[in-house]
Amino acid sequence: MTVFRDVVITLAILVAAFVAACIGAGLLAQAGALGSCFEGSCGYVAVLVALPLLWLLFGALGIAARVSLRRRLQRRRTANGPRST
Repeated sequence: MTVFRDVVITLAILVAAFVAACIGAGLLAQAGALGSCFEGSCGYVAVLVALPLLWLLFGALGIAARVSLRRRLQRRRTANGPRST
């Protein structure tokens, strides 16, 4: 069950990172940060360059935060000793 939970959490992080990357790429294209929009070229740059880069960045940050939080919780559990049932 732990593996299933880890997979679901990782997929949720990646989906959230994709949504954030879509919003970020759209905002960058509208602001003109991706070059001129002659015949919609900034849209292609947003989809083909900015979106994958932002997705990798946000996904890596999300997974790093999850790993950090998981390690912190494991250290806290070992410092407090085993739980009595």
